[in-house]
Amino acid sequence: MEPSPANGGNSTTRNGGGQPSQEPVLVPHEPRNPHPHAWGDGFSRSAAVIDLLADDQQQRVGQAQTSAEHLLEVIDEILDFSRLEAGETIYQSQPFDLAYSCQQVLDLLRPLAQQKGLHLQLEWAPDLASARQGDQQKLRQVLINLLANAIKFSAQGSIRLKVQPLTAERLRLEVVDTGPSIDEEEQERLFEAFSQLDESDTRLQGGTGLGLAISQQFVQGMGGQMGVESQLGQGATFWLELPLPVTDVRLPLDADITEAEEGVDLQGTTGVGGGRRSG
Repeated sequence: MEPSPANGGNSTTRNGGGQPSQEPVLVPHEPRNPHPHAWGDGFSRSAAVIDLLADDQQQRVGQAQTSAEHLLEVIDEILDFSRLEAGETIYQSQPFDLAYSCQQVLDLLRPLAQQKGLHLQLEWAPDLASARQGDQQKLRQVLINLLANAIKFSAQGSIRLKVQPLTAERLRLEVVDTGPSIDEEEQERLFEAFSQLDESDTRLQGGTGLGLAISQQFVQGMGGQMGVESQLGQGATFWLELPLPVTDVRLPLDADITEAEEGVDLQGTTGVGGGRRSG
């Protein structure tokens, strides 16, 4: 359901949903307030204390923390999917700064990309207004999922987040990676819940098979569409097109995005200019 594009106000919509297509998944604990027996108090130790451990002990602590974080992600995805299936997902339409939000997502994932020698790049269409009305939290979640997937399956090169206008009120966002290409017959399966492609060359390997399904349903719930394009040897482009109306609401001043910041392309036909706010 498309959120009501209030003129500078906030609105809340709930996706109507039908009967769940599968049995709902029940998870007894809120993931952001995790079960104490699952985590214990080991990860509350300070970095200074962990540094006192022997190398092999530090490695085991790191592995345990990675496993715990992965489990938390799995629980989050299952809960999100359960709410979507039950028609209980709530969409919030509020004014927000889209360029700043995109840059925050890139900054969040940049350390992960740097571990693999990957370059994250934001390409912003010239003179595109950044003050928009929509569900910032859901959009951020979709972008984080797509960019994390791109980082996971790209061995080298760069990953680009492109933002372009389709109309004054509708935008297209693309995540372009240099990972393995996806066969045409397998592209639709990427968005099926619990789907796994060939394990020898999969973009879902090691996950729940829910991330892309959830992302697509979020985009559809915001009144948009989502898909993928891929050609042999040229990586993949995950795209979403959705209504994000321009808002005249005065937003808090955010840090300017300048050419000096890593990953922002201000050259040629892309970039974030000085007039990135509307109104």
